[in-house]
Amino acid sequence: MLVSDRSLLNNQSLTCTTVEVLQRFVGAISSLILSCASLLLIMVVNQKLAANRAAKQEEYENSHKLSAQFRSLDPDEINFLDSVALKKFHEEQVVKKNDEEQLKDFRAAFETPYGRNCDSLNER
Repeated sequence: MLVSDRSLLNNQSLTCTTVEVLQRFVGAISSLILSCASLLLIMVVNQKLAANRAAKQEEYENSHKLSAQFRSLDPDEINFLDSVALKKFHEEQVVKKNDEEQLKDFRAAFETPYGRNCDSLNER
């Protein structure tokens, strides 16, 4: 029985049982609304938790993605890098030897049988 008619509410023929039925109906609707609100709240909280979990997972994956980019060198790569380093070392040794020889020749140019060149002594 729907209570949409105003005259029905004013009618004295409403019995105690009808009022009780209406009260139970309103109570049932209230508890249904509360249940729906609770479910909606739970869904919102679960969505926020899922978003937080996804963000943490993405952060974890990004932090470990960098470590996955590095790998150990193959033996061929090690040999190549060793050969490049050895070649560079030999080139530096040649340059160092040439510099030492040129410095020795330069010093010898200023030497006389009596010691240093007289011109270099006058500069002091």
